[in-house]
Amino acid sequence: MPCTHWISALELAGATLDGRRSRGNPGLRKTQPEVIRWCAWRIDVYEAKPAELRPFVTGKLSDRSDARKLVRRYVGEGRKLLHDEGVLPWVLWASGASPQEWWRESRFLDAIDLWYIVYIERNRDALARVRECISLAADYARALEALSDARQKRGNENRPR
Repeated sequence: MPCTHWISALELAGATLDGRRSRGNPGLRKTQPEVIRWCAWRIDVYEAKPAELRPFVTGKLSDRSDARKLVRRYVGEGRKLLHDEGVLPWVLWASGASPQEWWRESRFLDAIDLWYIVYIERNRDALARVRECISLAADYARALEALSDARQKRGNENRPR
């Protein structure tokens, strides 16, 4: 029997692999990971104001202080999740909260340089093959479009007027 079956059975029973039993609400990381990532990105990269996020996270909350707390919670959880997943720039700061103008920080610039060396330089041949495949697919798509246009034009010419 595959291992994933046993893991699923344990999770359904409320257990975790490290022996702890999960109770209550599974949390935003499990229920809304995309939303909390987006909230962190929106604040830290897009530089949105927290008030702009309220409609996306509050639902029917009418109390402004509750809404502010909820937005802070979503952003904080998003930052922590992005940090734990190793996403730049959040991975560079322990709490996941990046400083103002983080893109000018030497820590971030060094990380980008390292990423370029590790990913781009070492994978240059593979990336070139990917670009070739994309170019070939685009050429085929253009040829199919031209063929379709020619057939349609030929069909229009053969219709009685």
